[in-house]
Amino acid sequence: MRLLITLLTMSCICSCWGKDPSPRVVVERTSGWNASPVFPENLTADAQIIVFYSDGRFGVINGILGKSSRGHEVSVLFGEGYSIFSGCWTVTGREVNAMAAPVYLPSPITPKPEPRKYEFVISGNGLMTSKGIKNQLDTNRPTESIRNIRPITDILESRTKSFESSSGSIVWQCVGNK
Repeated sequence: MRLLITLLTMSCICSCWGKDPSPRVVVERTSGWNASPVFPENLTADAQIIVFYSDGRFGVINGILGKSSRGHEVSVLFGEGYSIFSGCWTVTGREVNAMAAPVYLPSPITPKPEPRKYEFVISGNGLMTSKGIKNQLDTNRPTESIRNIRPITDILESRTKSFESSSGSIVWQCVGNK
């Protein structure tokens, strides 16, 4: 029994060591910082929050960022409205291509938006470990850092799962993108 536990532990160490299961989140600001209409001492900006999962899943949240006047910490203001697109990514050399379909919109839009193509360039050896990721559409987009990415991934995953269960459409069936 002790030998079996030791072998299982060694197997996990060998197969899991060096892998980062957490998603890669890139927050791109798509507008400048402006005074908040409610609290002018705080700032808001439009943003595109991109989430890459190591298994090939991909998501985009289009929303509003907030920056406090005190700590200057940046967060996503989900109460201000947002949209979510989900899909998959692939990488060829230093180019990352992704396709994502709308899974959540703040209100009904007719006709429903078509799936979107996203293109990025990475600097480094791989997408999940590279030092930089640049949007091909606008390489000068400023990026922001957010300390706690858990609310972002929670919203993305719950809205995508809800869409898949209610529509019968699977958007996160990604194969071979690791």
